[in-house]
Amino acid sequence: MNYLLVDLYNDFQCIAEKCPDTCCAGWNVFIDEETYEKMETQEEALGIAAEDWIINKDGCRSVKMDSSMRCPMLEENKLCRVVRKLGPEYLSKTCKFYPRNQKRYGSVIEGHLVLSCPEVVSRLMDKPELEFDFIEGNEASGQTAYQYEQLYSFEAAVRIGMVEIFQHPSAVSLQVRAAAAFELLEEAVRMYRDGQTDVEMFRKKADWYLEGGRLYNMDLGLERINNRDSRYHFRRWVQMLLDKNNCSRRFIEMICQMNQYFSENSPERYASDEQKFQTAQSGYYDFHLRYWVYRIFSELIVIPDFDKAKEKFMSIAAGFCVIQSMAQAAYAKKGILERDEYIYIISNMSRKLEHNKVFLTNFNIELEKKGVNSLAGLLLLV
Repeated sequence: MNYLLVDLYNDFQCIAEKCPDTCCAGWNVFIDEETYEKMETQEEALGIAAEDWIINKDGCRSVKMDSSMRCPMLEENKLCRVVRKLGPEYLSKTCKFYPRNQKRYGSVIEGHLVLSCPEVVSRLMDKPELEFDFIEGNEASGQTAYQYEQLYSFEAAVRIGMVEIFQHPSAVSLQVRAAAAFELLEEAVRMYRDGQTDVEMFRKKADWYLEGGRLYNMDLGLERINNRDSRYHFRRWVQMLLDKNNCSRRFIEMICQMNQYFSENSPERYASDEQKFQTAQSGYYDFHLRYWVYRIFSELIVIPDFDKAKEKFMSIAAGFCVIQSMAQAAYAKKGILERDEYIYIISNMSRKLEHNKVFLTNFNIELEKKGVNSLAGLLLLV
């Protein structure tokens, strides 16, 4: 088996009680049958019967969260009672594996870390550049042929081309990089629909964007078509799609703060605040590029329905838009956006994007109804 891993993957270590948030509250934590049986044998050590903190609903076991949506095993010092009393080998598969995520495509397993973990976001902020490790292993004998091998190779090439645009050394805006990547993706989808999933042909199209000053010329052109009022009203609509279900109290307060900010300010004030906010956030430019690269790597491949690739891309853009709107509202209120607060916003929004299928489905449906799967819609988001 071969592995393609983001370079944060193998050396990640949970910081436990030092974490500014916790992954042991605010969502469902599933428990496998083997772990449940272990908990039954350790009731005396834990001081609680397994059936009192692990529930079985429709044949699926999960932790019975308390009234504040915290796991009963989470102690006040943010340490896990199971780990402290029994050891990490007694953790459920979910708790052992988080924040890692893997997807298999034939003989390749791709691995990344989910951004709902604040420590992952923090590490991504601190990296000078994002790299990927390809680890070649031995093929398992008698392995069944992968029917989407050619499509996976094509989609991987598309993803590489988009990543190269975001990592290109040109001094251009995030908006133009996103626009160029989206245009490239549209071309890839056209090729896919025409049955032309040829990697070499696509690479020539991708290289066209990276040659000469094409990205710089795009930047000049996009600057002329930006519409301040349209951006404001569209972003106001997008942030209203964010529900308060399964959110921490603090995150709900930040959602309300964002809602209030949009309700109290005009497009002119929003544009003025946005300029100040972007100036204050200029140090995060490289992180924003890495954020997009990370999302593209972890989410864009959609075998076998490559038509959904544009929907995935716009979902990344809309999620980023909500993060930035929430961060701008916080900045406007205090005149500063501290790093820890920004990490909190990103990780909690990522919870909804990465782990809440109901929200993500509804989010994408509303975006599709609005008809934003286009370059014009993208420019309003980024």
